[in-house]
Amino acid sequence: MNAKLILSAFLLLLGTTNTLLQAQKTLESQRPKKLAPPQYLRLDIQNDMLVPLEKTDRYFSSGLKLDYFFMKNPDPKFPFNKIFPRTKKGDLYMGLTVNSSMYTPADKSEILEPGDRPYAGWLSLGMIGVANDIQNATRFTTEYSVGVIGPAAMQEAMQRRMHKLISRPMPKGWDKYQIANDIAINMSFTGEKRLAKPSDNVELFGLFETNVGTVTNYMGVGGMMRIGWFDDYFKNIVPLKDKGWQVFVFARPVVRIVMDNALLQGGFFNYSKSPYTVPKDDLNRVLFDTEFGYGISFRKFNITYSQNLRTPEFRGAENMHWGAFTITAGF
Repeated sequence: MNAKLILSAFLLLLGTTNTLLQAQKTLESQRPKKLAPPQYLRLDIQNDMLVPLEKTDRYFSSGLKLDYFFMKNPDPKFPFNKIFPRTKKGDLYMGLTVNSSMYTPADKSEILEPGDRPYAGWLSLGMIGVANDIQNATRFTTEYSVGVIGPAAMQEAMQRRMHKLISRPMPKGWDKYQIANDIAINMSFTGEKRLAKPSDNVELFGLFETNVGTVTNYMGVGGMMRIGWFDDYFKNIVPLKDKGWQVFVFARPVVRIVMDNALLQGGFFNYSKSPYTVPKDDLNRVLFDTEFGYGISFRKFNITYSQNLRTPEFRGAENMHWGAFTITAGF
C-alpha cells in the first residue's frame, strides 16, 4: 500500500472533522447559552504493566484512547446526525475520538520464534455517538474511525520511549516482524440493556457488540453487573453527577465470535507484504473476554480501574492480561 492511500484516508477524516466542528459552531451561535450542552473528556489508559504482581509484556502491550463529547441532541439538520442509532425518547451525545494501540510478541529478541504473534500498531481518528434512553434502560455506543496499521501508526517509537523511561529492555523485532502499512476503516457498535435491578445497589445488564471493517470483524454477547452506590446507569454517558459520591464494583464477561484480525493476519490490501503473520487456520474463532474492577466518582470527576482477561487469540498462544485506568471529567 502506498503512502498516497494512507494520506488520503487522513485527509478525508480531517475534512470530515472540520465540517463537524464548523457545523457545531454554527448551531451553538444560534442556541441560547442556557441550553449549552455538557462536555466530557474521557481518557482510557491500557497497559499490561498495570497488572499487579504480574508483568506479562506480551500480545496487547499498550493502548490510549481519548474521547471528547461536545454535543448533546444535535439539530436534525446537523451533518452525520442520522448515522448514530438512537431511540425516540433517548439523548444522543456526539464527539470525536483518537485511539492508538500496540501489540508485541511474547519473545522480543531479534529472531521471532514460529508460533508467536507479529508486531503491530494501530492509530485512528473518528467520531463517536452514545445514545442513552433512561426510560427504556438502553444505551447504544457507535464509533466510526479511519486510520492506519503498520509502521505508519508509529507504535515502535512510542514503545521505545516508554521502555527507556521505565528502564525496560528494548524490543528488537519491530523493523523485521511488523505488520505492513495498510488502511484501517472501522465501525463498532455496542448495545446495552438493563435486565434486572433487584435493589438500588445492584444492576444486571445484557449486551451485544459488533465490529466491522478492515481491521477486525467480530460479534459478541455478554453481560455486566454493578454493585455499589450510584446514579442510574443511563442518566449520563459517564458515571458523573453534580454533587456527591458514587462507588461501585463491576464485572463484564463477553463471548466473541471472530471472523478475522488484520493485527495478526496482515491488512486488507497489503496482507501479502507483511513479513510475518499468523495463518488464518490458527486463529481461535471463539474468545472469552472478562473485565472486572471498580469505579469512584465525585461530582463531575470519575476514575475507573479494571483488569482485563482474554483467552488465547491463536493456536499456541497464552491468555492475554492487562489493566486499565479510565479517567473522565465533565465541564
